[in-house]
Amino acid sequence: MFKGKGIGLKRTAVPVLFLFTWFIFVSQFPLARAQDKPGDKLKQGKESYQTGDYEQSINLLQDYAADPQKPREKRAEAYYFLAKNYYAVAPGKVNEMMLKVFAADLFFKIEEKDVYFKKIGVDLRQAFMEKIPVDRYLKQAERAFEKGEYDEAGYLYRVIARKLPGKTFDQQIEKCRDAQNKKQEALDLYQKNQLEKSYIGLKALLELSPADEVIKAAVTRIDTQKIRPMIEAGDKYFNQKNYREALPFFEYVISFIPADPKIQEKIVACREMLEKEKSREKTIAKEGIKKKKKKFPLLPVILAVGAAVAIYFLFIKKKKKPAHYGQH
Repeated sequence: MFKGKGIGLKRTAVPVLFLFTWFIFVSQFPLARAQDKPGDKLKQGKESYQTGDYEQSINLLQDYAADPQKPREKRAEAYYFLAKNYYAVAPGKVNEMMLKVFAADLFFKIEEKDVYFKKIGVDLRQAFMEKIPVDRYLKQAERAFEKGEYDEAGYLYRVIARKLPGKTFDQQIEKCRDAQNKKQEALDLYQKNQLEKSYIGLKALLELSPADEVIKAAVTRIDTQKIRPMIEAGDKYFNQKNYREALPFFEYVISFIPADPKIQEKIVACREMLEKEKSREKTIAKEGIKKKKKKFPLLPVILAVGAAVAIYFLFIKKKKKPAHYGQH
């Protein structure tokens, strides 16, 4: 009897234990996933601050702010909430964090109910601006533009313009904005594999910013995989005077580089030679027809001569037989 009950308990306990383990795993899984997402750390850090968990908030926000790949305004926001955390637990670190806010984004908007804390931010922004090294920022802006970092270059020019209100940097800022739009458009086409449409824009961007590694890689790939092999194939047939085969290769290349004078010249040369070949073929064909027309009238002449000979032998010659013919 006890043996039967033991088996029944085992049969019941195993599924219950399995369900309990599964429930614990599932309940912890979303939390683990949330912690693994680095993009959530800013949001989690702000939430931890709101609930008064300053230590957890500081850890999350420091991790987020330390990532240079994060957007400038988001890193500034992370430093701002770090300042608010330290305002609650370690006021001596507030100024340091606030200065980092403006180092990340000078134009960060302070929306604060605490009047005293807001004043700290306003004063430190002004102090930060006064210490901005204009010459160094100008060099950084130029270097950023050369590397294709147009958002960074534009931001630096805006900072300098804020520092030097008597001078205008509108032209540089607009140039950065325009270049960034063109870069985004060209890369969108490139990623969609519309290489002919993207190449002209990519090439222009590379001339504008020769140190842009992203654009350089895209241009090199199109050059090596698409343009050069087609030019080599076209040149091979062109040198063999096989203009009909060469022309499609050059026409394909010109869709990438429409202003290339060498390719344009070869296309013109191919078309001219093909036109000459076509004219020559027409001339030969016409001459052939003329020869056939000249030969064709001989046939009736030959037939007429043959008929005349036959008539001569059948009728005329028969009438001229000797008088003694047949008298034996």
